[in-house]
Amino acid sequence: MAMLACTLLLLCAGCVDDDLDDLPAGMNQPSGSIVVTQTAWPPIIDGRLDDRAWQSAARVSDFVSQDGKPPGRRTQVRLTYDDTALYVAFTCDEPQLVNLVNSARQRDGAVEQDDSVQVYISPDLAGRSFKTFAVSCRNVQRDADQNGPAWNTDWPSAARIDADGWMVEMAIPLRALDARPRRGDTWRILLVRNIWTGTPQVASNVYVGASPWATEKYATLLFR
Repeated sequence: MAMLACTLLLLCAGCVDDDLDDLPAGMNQPSGSIVVTQTAWPPIIDGRLDDRAWQSAARVSDFVSQDGKPPGRRTQVRLTYDDTALYVAFTCDEPQLVNLVNSARQRDGAVEQDDSVQVYISPDLAGRSFKTFAVSCRNVQRDADQNGPAWNTDWPSAARIDADGWMVEMAIPLRALDARPRRGDTWRILLVRNIWTGTPQVASNVYVGASPWATEKYATLLFR
């Protein structure tokens, strides 16, 4: 399975810092250590980030590109959860909307070769397994696990293009992860944006070397 089109480069995935517990809700967080809080208002998955849940969601925007520098496109990710799902929303700034690449038309196609976003999740802190969820700018989905794309599940997502870029919302069912986090639990997560407008880039929140399967290098995701 090859879910990334390019090699990801360095941004250290540090351990969770105790100071993160005191971060105000909705404050941008270090990319390598994310604290996510539970919401009582699950968002409607429609590609619009105007739901109450997103106002206090954790935010991550310190992405890097292949050369280790900030990419030419800004990406922000918001995360929250409830008893049924982990909710993830990407906001992708894009000055060349007319050049967006969106060739994939079928589920489990080569979504990573389009302008797209991906979430890799390992509920096991030791990183013995993971599942990945990808969505293109036209809302074509691809999912897989550590064994390849034969694994599938049903999960809602929505994509929307506006004047400044494009957005993706997704709800990743906890049942699909075979895990249900309790407050204080720590998982691992990798957030990726595949950029194909202009110079192709892969931007991510942490460095995993040549392979996205290096789950021990994912960011830590602490549930509060």
